[in-house]
Amino acid sequence: MTKVAEFFHKGFNPTQIAKETGLARKKVLDLIDDWKKWAQQDQDVMARARETLALVDTHYGMLIKELWETIEQADQNNNLVVKVNAIKALGEMEAKRAQIFQSAGLNDQGALAEDIAETQRRQQILGDTLREVTAQCPHCKIETRKRLALAFGRTEVIDIGQPEIEQ
Repeated sequence: MTKVAEFFHKGFNPTQIAKETGLARKKVLDLIDDWKKWAQQDQDVMARARETLALVDTHYGMLIKELWETIEQADQNNNLVVKVNAIKALGEMEAKRAQIFQSAGLNDQGALAEDIAETQRRQQILGDTLREVTAQCPHCKIETRKRLALAFGRTEVIDIGQPEIEQ
């Protein structure tokens, strides 16, 4: 099983694995299925898989952020060719990221819808809380906007208004 799994992870298809190992193709398919079942039940394997998936997701997130910055810069410089290429790359990157999650079985529509609804609920609570707290403190409002702009990699225009004149 280990040898079949090694070939499988190197990108060999079942027919090629059968040829390399001398096993019948049906036996190779059975061993691949057995290995997948074993891997799904092994806690260490699943933990490594989750870690790897999280790292891949983080990496894609960084690349996507860079592409958005490229699009913004191209927009500012009126560079249509760069903008179009960046938009195309962004679309491909998002599709590849979605495919990875689909392959990992994480795009279950019911669970995904629940996750989206929960995220929206939390965002609403966070937004309401920030609005309420910053409405009472102008200094807090400015500081909060600066930090949120930093966190989301955006330039935030802050209107500080007219200074009060003491008499």
